[in-house]
Amino acid sequence: PYVSYNLKATLPEKILLSDVNEALEEANQKDIKNIAFSKNNKEISKSDLIRYTALIKNQVMENWKRPSNINLNLNLKTEIEITIVPTGEITSSTIIQSSGNNVFDESAMRAISKVQSFEGLNMQMNIFDEHFRNFILIFSPD
Repeated sequence: PYVSYNLKATLPEKILLSDVNEALEEANQKDIKNIAFSKNNKEISKSDLIRYTALIKNQVMENWKRPSNINLNLNLKTEIEITIVPTGEITSSTIIQSSGNNVFDESAMRAISKVQSFEGLNMQMNIFDEHFRNFILIFSPD
């Protein structure tokens, strides 16, 4: 799974929806002392970032019904920018890059609207502000 750790304050994090269990297994195999630095040079555990990303992915995947008639050879990809508040409530979601297939794009937007609020994101405010207040979910059929 791909998560972009972009240090530019103007660009939100990108989270690719794919096999969450693989990301968690990878995080568990690595030393928890693996540290990422935040924009203000505070240390943040990469395992924390992976764990919160996995929570978001799981909740969206539980609500996403991929269209069954989508041709997997088309390499469809929809990017949706999401803004949340510290309670996990989704305040906005906007398609910033369409797949070109309205049915696919609408299925992704429906998944997010069904979630309404991400549960279990009890995290430090600096992690929330820098990585999860505003992020991009990338939907792909494979």
